Amino acid sequence: MVVNNDHLGVNTFVASSHGNDQCGTNGLPLTPNSIIIIGRFQYLKTVEHPNICRYIDIRKGTHERLLVVSEYYERNFECLINEKQLLRVEQIQQWSRQILHALIYLQEKQLYTRNLSLKNIRLAQSDQIVKIQNYGLWHMTQYGTCVSFPIGDPFYLAPECFALDLTFKTFVTTSNSSYETEINDPANAKSCVWSLGIILLELCLGQRLYGKQPVSVPMSTSVRCLKLNVRSALDILLRQNGLDQDEHLKRDTAQFFLPIIRKCLNVQVQDRTRMLNNFRQIVPRVIRPTMMLANVRSNTTNVDKSPISANVPSGLWKLGRLNHLAVAVPNLGKTIDHNQASSFFKNILQAKSVSGAVPQKEHGVYTVFVEFGNTKIELLHPLGDKSPIANFLQKNKNGGIHHVCIEVDNLEAAIKDIRQQQIRTLSEKTQIGAHGKPVIFLHPKDCGGVLIELEQA
Repeated sequence: MVVNNDHLGVNTFVASSHGNDQCGTNGLPLTPNSIIIIGRFQYLKTVEHPNICRYIDIRKGTHERLLVVSEYYERNFECLINEKQLLRVEQIQQWSRQILHALIYLQEKQLYTRNLSLKNIRLAQSDQIVKIQNYGLWHMTQYGTCVSFPIGDPFYLAPECFALDLTFKTFVTTSNSSYETEINDPANAKSCVWSLGIILLELCLGQRLYGKQPVSVPMSTSVRCLKLNVRSALDILLRQNGLDQDEHLKRDTAQFFLPIIRKCLNVQVQDRTRMLNNFRQIVPRVIRPTMMLANVRSNTTNVDKSPISANVPSGLWKLGRLNHLAVAVPNLGKTIDHNQASSFFKNILQAKSVSGAVPQKEHGVYTVFVEFGNTKIELLHPLGDKSPIANFLQKNKNGGIHHVCIEVDNLEAAIKDIRQQQIRTLSEKTQIGAHGKPVIFLHPKDCGGVLIELEQA
């Protein structure tokens, strides 16, 4: 890795070459692997997350050599091990939360890193922010088929990864047709969960799990765990490496994380915990509201259905009810004035009332509230040339859902907590909203693509 002072680094590797006599089924020469890698790299340039090192560019050299430019930071988790730091529960929690944010984001982008390790988790801003590096190597190399070297550090790979490497690449390279068609990613998100479990264990122990042992050791350990048919590999890993009586295991940090690590290191994929489950265990209950905001998704199957304000100590903030759903409309008069529209809201949607249009000059909008008793729909229409709703309607000619408003019992505490977790707000200070109460908007890029308004209850 070549580095400069502007947080950019260059990683270089060589793509594997096709034989001179290899052709596709159409009789034409196969596309060079370096060209395939460059093409697949373009998708990685769209990946942007506060806990991920961004990919900047890729260049091809001679003899299939490629140079990848990405965001880079000098310190990583290996530095913490080398410095023999005794880490607190709160510090590892903070890092784990950020790592899981990044992994869940990558999973939504259909990207599986297969390359999670101590050295690939970089530290920025005085070790307060973690950034995952080299997460795209598995994707850009078409799941390892375009290079002759294995993807991933064997000391952090899950058991199923070793089996996959023995079968998948052999199958692909022996089939000419596979070079001409898109290959499905054989990896899965739970392999990253295993890697995270190893990393958490090493942070708790303050040392590398396998020390300086050869790479054959983790492979043989995985085979042994499969033969013994154990549920979790944790006890075997500790005992085999002489760490089952280690003093670090008695510290509060290890005692907190060991139950989580045990679930991460379940040998069978179907028994291994999901990333969202890890999130709920690692993130303290007092900050669960922020976790919920940062993971707003249209697929509600992954949403924690427990009461989001349960067991939150007094003095902290809680999420309340859904105050309203805001919808931008291109023609406000047509929406609320005609008898047909009024009939729709009152008779079809069972609305209790439909208000008149109220100008909100400080926000650049007209608002109309459709009252349903337990919640509301807010209709928004531009007011003035600089209205944010005008920009929204330029991109969405027929209008649509603009934002979701959720009540909180302590808005100032919520803002402070949210900003500490790298969730941006659209303004520095709160404003007075349409209900005459303080409000603030959260950046949609940090909230799963959803614009969220928090309102003081």
